[in-house]
Amino acid sequence: MKNILILSYLLFLFPAILKGQSHDAELMSLNTSVSINSGRLFTKNQFEIKINNRGGERHSDVVIPFSTMNRVSNIEAFILDANGNKVKKLSRRDIKERSTISGMSFYRDRKEKYFTLSHNEYPYTLVYSFQMRQREFVYLASWTPVLNLDVPTRHATLEVDIPASFEINIHKQFIDQYSFEESEARVSHRWETSYDDLIVPENFSPSLHQFLPSVDVVPLHFRYAKSGSQTSWVEFGNWQYSLLEGKSDLPLAEKLKINSLVSEVICQREKTKILYQYLQNTTRYVNVSIETGGLNPYPASYVARNRYGDCKALTNYFKAVLEHVGVSSYYTLIWAGDRRVRPINKEFPATQFNHAILGVFLDGDTIWLDCTSKGPFNYPGTFNQNREALLIDNNNSRFVDVPAFKKTDVKRERLFSFSSPSNSNSSVRITTVYRGAEFETLYMVERFMQRNTRDQFLRNEFLIKGFDVIGFELKEPDFFNHEVAFEQVASSRNTFVKVGEDKMLIRILPLNIPAFVSSEERKLPVKLDIPIYYSDVLEYNLPEGYIFIEEDTEYVIRDKAGFYRRASSYDQGKITVEKEFFLNQGEYTSEDYIGLYEFTQQVRSMESNGSMIIHQSKDI
Repeated sequence: MKNILILSYLLFLFPAILKGQSHDAELMSLNTSVSINSGRLFTKNQFEIKINNRGGERHSDVVIPFSTMNRVSNIEAFILDANGNKVKKLSRRDIKERSTISGMSFYRDRKEKYFTLSHNEYPYTLVYSFQMRQREFVYLASWTPVLNLDVPTRHATLEVDIPASFEINIHKQFIDQYSFEESEARVSHRWETSYDDLIVPENFSPSLHQFLPSVDVVPLHFRYAKSGSQTSWVEFGNWQYSLLEGKSDLPLAEKLKINSLVSEVICQREKTKILYQYLQNTTRYVNVSIETGGLNPYPASYVARNRYGDCKALTNYFKAVLEHVGVSSYYTLIWAGDRRVRPINKEFPATQFNHAILGVFLDGDTIWLDCTSKGPFNYPGTFNQNREALLIDNNNSRFVDVPAFKKTDVKRERLFSFSSPSNSNSSVRITTVYRGAEFETLYMVERFMQRNTRDQFLRNEFLIKGFDVIGFELKEPDFFNHEVAFEQVASSRNTFVKVGEDKMLIRILPLNIPAFVSSEERKLPVKLDIPIYYSDVLEYNLPEGYIFIEEDTEYVIRDKAGFYRRASSYDQGKITVEKEFFLNQGEYTSEDYIGLYEFTQQVRSMESNGSMIIHQSKDI
């Protein structure tokens, strides 16, 4: 009977053992408690991370960001072995501190505490806790209880304890339980949740933030540098507007320099362009993230004297520069950077931004300027394109759309010219014109990388594989058209292949078509924030005595998702193959996805048929 009971217990326990062992690490519990006392915000976090194997060791490295406005204290940590025994404790001398950005006095308050605490026997549990203290704040909690997408959270709680008179706004998603307690003096909110159904990233999925459990709590009224309100977007904008007031002062020397640059220029757009180049050539960008609390811009005079700033400081400075020459512009907040555009929750007025840019409106023409960028004039780039932004205006702050890339903005064009083969080898000259993300990368490479580093980077990232490289050259970027050409000269051993005595096979280089899984396998929605547009022209000069006997052909596939075209022609000893592939940006419903999958599968099938046969003319 005893053996039966042991077997039953093991059978019950076995799934739980497998569940843990299938993950490198697990967040067993996260307890976050937030309270407001005497006008200050206190946040305590306690993590219990179970590390199951060597792959989970990265979670034994703990980093805690802090600043002079968001102080950290009471850092404690210890290790529990597999039996729950405390086997190691963190020593205060093992806690290190570093600046997140060195060498800039402007950012001396951005720091982090860090330590490593691990054990040599698996599994073990790392338990650590710390407290944060803030005097001024615009968030009580921005809580996403997920350590990593591939790490399950078994149990997480958030408690927010505030005075009864303190008004808040709450947004939550994928939260399992909520409870509420109230007394005459205090109100306590409690949320509980887990993250067990792990999200696996898929090609072209939306921002994954919207699929994770989270709770955001903000005060309706607050003080951060100045008194503000988050009762509406207009009120939020008024507070942001107040932070900018009185910060447009420029030193006399700076005004004189600005005047000298545009004294003979009448066109407002041309003035803006000249001064933007001045901004780019004379200032540097250093990051302080809006989302982590760096909300108050430095005055324009600070940037004028020191020639550096973060996105807020540089945007405010350039706004003041344009104002000095009579050009109106608007400080604008945006969530930037991620290729997966993160949507703004318009029902929840709060700081949902991580970047500031400048909007200039000239006679119906809207110019968007990223004052941290060294890129082209009026080029939002992949960093800012196709998203909503909050334009800051006194009593009239409003959402505006930063334009999305059109297909011509991202078109990649390649021309392959293959010489007639000699002893099965042929030379090929490849000219590629890049736009969009690749243009941005190559522009930065050309402008800022040292020659040796640049060449190695180009070899690794941009040389087309399958050829023996002879040479390559990156051309000067075209600022006006937002494009750059990259030329490659190489030899190919397998483009022309003999098949028998009188025939030769020509291999056609395929387009790189995105791969999608079937609708049954797809878990996440599909969202393309940037269109995809490829165009290839391949020219094959045939060896003497060979001809192509097939008729000119053209295949076209049109679909709601996009289009594909492939055409071939033969003239005077040269075969020309033209190929185009375009995929629309936008969100794809479940029904749309079926069409998208079938369309791309059909195109991939056609691209896999990548060869042609030529014949010796004497046998025709």
